[in-house]
Amino acid sequence: MNWKRFLLVVGAILIVLSGFAFEAKLLPFCTSSIERMPWLFEDVLYFVGNNYDIYQIVLKEDGSWGEIKQVEGEVNTLANEISPCVVRSGDDLVMYFARYSDATDYDFFRAVLDMKSGEWIGVTPVKELNTDTQEWKIWVNEGETLAYITTKGSHGGVAPVGGRDIWMSEKVEGKWTTPLNVAALNTAGDEWSVFVDPLGRIWIDGSREEVLGGHDIYYYDPQSKKIVHPGEDINTMYNDRSVWTDGKTLILSSSDRKGGAGSYDLYTVDLEGEVARPAVVVEAREEITATPGDLRASMDGKYVLEGQTVTVEGVALVSTGEWHDKANYFAIADASAGVFVYGAGFIEPFVRKGDLVRVTGTLSIVGYSTDIGSLVILPSGPEDIVVLSNDADLPAPKILFSDTSGAALASYEARPVMFFGKVSQYDNETIARGFAIDGSSDSGYDDSKGEVKVKFYSYAQIDISGLENGDYASVKGVLVLDKEGNYYVRPTEKSDISELQRNRLIFLSTVADRTLVAEEVPQEEGSEAGNGQILESAADRIFASASDGRLFLSAYSVGGTRAGNGPAIYEYIDGALVKLALPGEAEYPDVKGNKLVFACRISPDDLNSSWEIYHLDLESKKLQKLLASPSDEIEPVLSPDGERVVFSRQANGRWELVELETASGRESVIEVNAKSGDFSSDGGELVFQHLDESWDLVELSKLDSPIGLSRRKLLATPFDETSPAVNDDSNLIAFVADYRGKGEVFLLDTTTGEVRPLFAEVTESKNPFWIDAELGVAKRSETGWEMAIVEVAEEKIGPFEEVENFLHKPRLTSPAMVDLNEVRFEISLKEGFVPVKAYLQGGGRTIPVMCNGNDAIVTGSAAAGLYDLRIVARSASGYHSWVEPKSVYLGDSSRTVRIVQLTDIHLGLAKKPENREGFIKLLEGAKSEEPTMIVITGDVSDAAQYYPDDYAFLRSALIEHAECPVFVIPGNHDSQRAGKVVGKEVWTELFGELYFGFEWGGWRYIFLDTGDSDYGLVSGMVSEEQMDWLRREVGKDRKKTVLFAHHNPFDTRWSFFEKESNRQELVEVLEGGNLMLALFGHRHSDAIDYHDEILAITTRKSLEGSALSYRLVILDREGIVKISQELPKASKSM
Repeated sequence: MNWKRFLLVVGAILIVLSGFAFEAKLLPFCTSSIERMPWLFEDVLYFVGNNYDIYQIVLKEDGSWGEIKQVEGEVNTLANEISPCVVRSGDDLVMYFARYSDATDYDFFRAVLDMKSGEWIGVTPVKELNTDTQEWKIWVNEGETLAYITTKGSHGGVAPVGGRDIWMSEKVEGKWTTPLNVAALNTAGDEWSVFVDPLGRIWIDGSREEVLGGHDIYYYDPQSKKIVHPGEDINTMYNDRSVWTDGKTLILSSSDRKGGAGSYDLYTVDLEGEVARPAVVVEAREEITATPGDLRASMDGKYVLEGQTVTVEGVALVSTGEWHDKANYFAIADASAGVFVYGAGFIEPFVRKGDLVRVTGTLSIVGYSTDIGSLVILPSGPEDIVVLSNDADLPAPKILFSDTSGAALASYEARPVMFFGKVSQYDNETIARGFAIDGSSDSGYDDSKGEVKVKFYSYAQIDISGLENGDYASVKGVLVLDKEGNYYVRPTEKSDISELQRNRLIFLSTVADRTLVAEEVPQEEGSEAGNGQILESAADRIFASASDGRLFLSAYSVGGTRAGNGPAIYEYIDGALVKLALPGEAEYPDVKGNKLVFACRISPDDLNSSWEIYHLDLESKKLQKLLASPSDEIEPVLSPDGERVVFSRQANGRWELVELETASGRESVIEVNAKSGDFSSDGGELVFQHLDESWDLVELSKLDSPIGLSRRKLLATPFDETSPAVNDDSNLIAFVADYRGKGEVFLLDTTTGEVRPLFAEVTESKNPFWIDAELGVAKRSETGWEMAIVEVAEEKIGPFEEVENFLHKPRLTSPAMVDLNEVRFEISLKEGFVPVKAYLQGGGRTIPVMCNGNDAIVTGSAAAGLYDLRIVARSASGYHSWVEPKSVYLGDSSRTVRIVQLTDIHLGLAKKPENREGFIKLLEGAKSEEPTMIVITGDVSDAAQYYPDDYAFLRSALIEHAECPVFVIPGNHDSQRAGKVVGKEVWTELFGELYFGFEWGGWRYIFLDTGDSDYGLVSGMVSEEQMDWLRREVGKDRKKTVLFAHHNPFDTRWSFFEKESNRQELVEVLEGGNLMLALFGHRHSDAIDYHDEILAITTRKSLEGSALSYRLVILDREGIVKISQELPKASKSM
């Protein structure tokens, strides 16, 4: 079975970039207020002006303009009025416009001009064109027969392609028809305005890929069927918006153009003087060639290709004119599926029943007004319908009982069907004619149960005068879904209806398809009403299960509404979805062999009905309710032996995981605050999600063991881990988490604890299930949600190439501070290296870390402590491994922060070997304070010639003795140059960052390199590069900030900076943030400086022979708790 046929790819729209050599001229009456949304009618220009009222100005015969004034009458109110559209309709002059209200946002209204008073009167809402969401721009033609609008809302159950779309409506018998989405013009973004010029070009504005400014103007060329971008002669880097044009002159509104009068101004462009530039294709859209069956793929709550331009071939089931006398309305089908065709406003070309026809148009469910809901192709004109040949073989009609379930009838929409039965509700007098026919499977033809309607119109060449109520008849025709959600038969010619003898009717009952009749499920006595819990109806609700080569899935059909279009279960057979005939709404299938369990709600329209667990035997088709409960019960999963069902129950405001023994009916609660279970292949383990502070993954093992259950947490991070799916053949559990910002499927290796994403790029996905070694998921694509089958392959790592440290950060002296409630930190590698795997190691633990580019997430069971980071990376030359010691700290940032500052150690070990012991004592003394962190503020070494010994010792001492994060920044002695040795180069190679920052415990910590010079100047220096970084850090927010640096810019008693201008600039930048505390070294003595609200402290030399000291700082979320100078106490372990 080719599972991968499930993926459908939809192209993008063709956009052409062109340009015109002309000038946009500012209209002279524009003011410093707004002038926008122009509409010129004869010699009067209407537009939106100050306070969002509608104004007018007269264009005089000499080309000058009169005075601006508000339109008079009932149009302008205290609310906003926008989008004037003035046209002549018979003897009247009418204005369409939009008005704002708190209740409905913007809606469209219509007014008429009183010729005597000059006032606009009779303001009424245009109800057929309004939705409950923002209407914006309207264009109506002369005579009011055609309208184009833009809106954020939905019409006829069809949602917008993007945010705000363009829609089209016709006026029929005095009423506007349900607007159709003009999908060829719409994008995933907003189309704000629409205007149709005399040449048929449709002008729009929006922000497409080639946009020059915020919004640009485009037009659709009906000849080339391309969208044209007029280029930078009309469009600018600002906002260029709604237009009016007669094909010769263009008037547009544009904001903030150079030389403009105010914000939005009006400009004119002479289109007759245009010189076309060569067109450049930006993006191509291919028409989708499909079969009728392809059109019915529905994976995201609507048809996958809905709104797209499709080309389909099929045999015409009815001739032009039979179903509509003013539109080309017919159906085409092949042997497996059918679709309707509705050419609004034209009846050419004439199509005869039996013609092989090719049709191109937009796929929709909004076609003929009585049949909204049926899948239909909307051709834009007669040229989109091509008759390829005549006298093709018609598909044979499917003989059905009239009580066939609605779910089964959906498979035969737009296909030939045949019903038989007793006639009732006979009508041969009105325009809409027909009758009901009762040919139900129980042969009870007189009870009027399970009837199906037969409908046609008086202009059709169909005569039923020979029938009357009580007759028996057979009816052939095409199955249609009407706007009420009911199926009916529409005959195609006179011979489709004939009278029958009762014995013939009895014979036909033996050949009709009885398997499609909905099986009545007996109601168990004592069942109670549900608790009113309603599961959310969403387009992404696709659940599936596979076993023994069979795949079942549940998905919402058209629209995803509660009544009639809720979830149903399908079997995927040879590339097609076949809906199971099940009662009510059905979801959450799980299949093991020939047994299928699922959740079902029999009465979806009853708000008190609940979801219950059912079992279907796939061989005998026997359907059984497993238990009745007033609570919602969903997500059933069968044990491999089929003797138990575990499901999720929502009761008393929480979820609980319940086990049911199918033979005895005995049930027991496995765990509360738990749901979504899945068995291992032998049934010995059950994995599910459990709610603690977040959803975690838990495993119960030895389910059949007499010694009881073993429970362990598989994943417990601050993120939600949900929807586990077990594949113990590969030791993998698929699950859903939002580690990378969106909910997506990840894989947990149960042997190593490693977690990796299913897709390399962030891809919204959910509801995983296994098909042997492949994984099925519901996956969001450009067109919506779809079912995807993914081959799970693990990257083979090795052999390893030797390489020096490839880490930028974290490093030993700039470790990552990771909150246990966040478990996320940044890994930065040198250019050419890509992280593959990572682990934290320490305290006898190995904790897996998932790498996603530079983003690292601790997915294993995390415990507070300082850890080594082991990382595996890939480069062009192979795989590499590195361990950076004591470089990641996991802790609780809500606790009080204790900081020990050391400074000016000046090791100089070649001359002062005693400093080895002194520094170790200093560290041990610092540890006695139980610090959150230790900070060394520069001058680690004494001079450049001592770097190799001093820095190597510092690294080994920290690795051996530090039990908390240690942050080290360079001083001026650490930046010195001696021959070929440059302090900064040695520093970055051994320790990494020279300056950096992070947030912890409600504070921002900033570490500066004030020895920012390659020459090791004694005085301080901060480069412009570092200064720019600092501006960004302090400008992020008003978080309390503590600063660590070597040189103190606030101490003006001494000249501690190389340049006074550099010091002043640094102080100004620091003043721009919320700096509360700054700690420095360099001067080898204590000093305190107050600079406005900033407390600046210089700390004495920490290591001077046998004299040892350090600064202790204690912070909490409220502020500074304590600052003291300490002498080392007797060391004690942290």
